[in-house]
Parts: sequence; C-alpha cells; structure tokens
Amino acid sequence: MVRADVWLALDFSGGLAPAPVSQSNRPPKWGFIDRTGHFAIPPRYSAVDAFSEGLARVTASGEAGSTGYIDGDGKFVISPHLSYGASFHEGRAAAIIDGPCVITNGGSCARAEFRPTKQPAAYDCRYAFVDKSGQPVSALRFDDAKDFAEGLAPVRLGREWGYIDRSGRIAIAPRFESAEPFLESLAAVVQNGKTGFIDRSGSFMIPPRFEFADSFSDGRALVAASKGGGTWSNRYIDRTGKPAFRGEFALATPFTHRLAHVALNARLKTFAWIDTAGKPVFTYVDRRLEESASTPPRAVLSLQP
Repeated sequence: MVRADVWLALDFSGGLAPAPVSQSNRPPKWGFIDRTGHFAIPPRYSAVDAFSEGLARVTASGEAGSTGYIDGDGKFVISPHLSYGASFHEGRAAAIIDGPCVITNGGSCARAEFRPTKQPAAYDCRYAFVDKSGQPVSALRFDDAKDFAEGLAPVRLGREWGYIDRSGRIAIAPRFESAEPFLESLAAVVQNGKTGFIDRSGSFMIPPRFEFADSFSDGRALVAASKGGGTWSNRYIDRTGKPAFRGEFALATPFTHRLAHVALNARLKTFAWIDTAGKPVFTYVDRRLEESASTPPRAVLSLQP
C-alpha cells in the first residue's frame, strides 16, 4: 500500500496520479505522485487532469489563458497559453486557443460556457481541436466539442450537433439536439427529444424512441423511461434495439467488463452484478437500507425470464 503525504489523490494513469498539497489560506497546488507516493512532478499547478496519451492538461495559475500540457517529466509540450484544454484522445484535444476566455457558468452542472475576459473582443472563445504540438488541425471552430472516439468527435455548431473526423472536417452534418462519442461503432444522439443510435454514415440504426439511453458497451446499451414521481424503469437493449434480456430495474449502470450493477427489488435493498445475459453473478443486501421507511415504493423488479 502506498502512503503519500497528501490529503487527496486521483486515479493513476501512465504511472502517475494527480495529487494536491494544502497551502495556508490559499488554494492547494497540484502535482503528480508516482507509485511510491512521492511527487514525481512537484505540486506547482492550480489544476490538473490525469495523463492521457502521454500528456496531462495543467493550469499554471488561476489566471485565464494559463492552461497547457506537460509530459511525464513535467516539461511543457504545449505552453500554458490556452483558455481551456480537454484530455487527448486519438491524438487530438478540444481546446480554446483564442483568448483569454473565462467560464461564465462556473459551478453549474451544465457544460462549460466561455466568454472573452473583456468586451468588445475580436475573438469569440470557440473550440478548436489541436494535435500534440498544440497546432489546430483545421480552421473550423465549434460552439462545443467532445472527445474523439473511433475516429470521430461530436461537435456543436449553433444549436445542432454533428461529427468531425481527425482532419477536422465535418463527417456527419450537424442536425442533432445532442450527440455522444462513438462506441462499438454506434453513437447515441437525440432528435425530437428522443434518443437513438446512428452509424458512422449518420444513418439511424436504432430509431430515436428512448427517453434516455447510454452508449453501448459489451454489446448492450442501458435505456430508461420515466414512470413519474421521480422513478425510472431501466432495461438493456442489444445492437438491433431489441431487449437484450427480460427484466427491468429501478437502478442500473452500463456494462463494464461484461458486468452491470442493478437493483433487484422494489425498495432498493437487494443489488446484484449481472452478466450480459441478465443473470446474477453476485448478489448482496444493503443492510443500511433495510429499515428505511423513507425509500419510496417502486415497481417489483425481476431478473428472471
């Protein structure tokens, strides 16, 4: 077991984990610890992300326009001049290269929105995609952008989402209300308030008919429908859009490593990890909830066919 002289540490990636140290009456400084718990990269940044594809996004100070990327030795590969940067995926990262820009909806659960620090400004704080040298891959700018996966990235132009390829060109024209990265060759998109799944040509393989749907993993996608009163019915579909197996759940998670976590009974006392056929692999009871009178009643759930 590693013991480090830090009050918090995030997950390891590339052999290093982000960790902060406290400062009296000042925000903490972040660095990266190695597997022995010692700082391999000293805590000198105001914010950091985990390493991805050999680079980590760091913010040098609390000032706008001080974000860049470092390598595993702590050296800047992309200088800290960006207003925002996401982690690298498939050699590309969404970044705001103009600026300086500041977040206008800090603390909100919504996606970040940016504006210039001063008005009027000759730039508009839109997203670009950069390569690992920090150069934009195209002249296009986007109102929002998500990570690359399977060669495509969701981007928003105005109010509509579409997809670009790794060269930065539009691959699927923007026409969706929201869009998620591709996983297992399908992507979840929203059209007319309902979620469906498209292929890489932009054609619907599963029509938009779900109130909520997560991305595919292990050949299954979690979909949900509201039952009113704040309760939901969760189930799983296969790649044709049909039920993957019988059974609905009050709570459920997407599959990871061919297992999903679900609630087996109506009052959220008994839980299980199920396999991709819907069969329980491991079942347990949460004793803390057994006597809870505040848990609202829910429809009886079953894993059985």
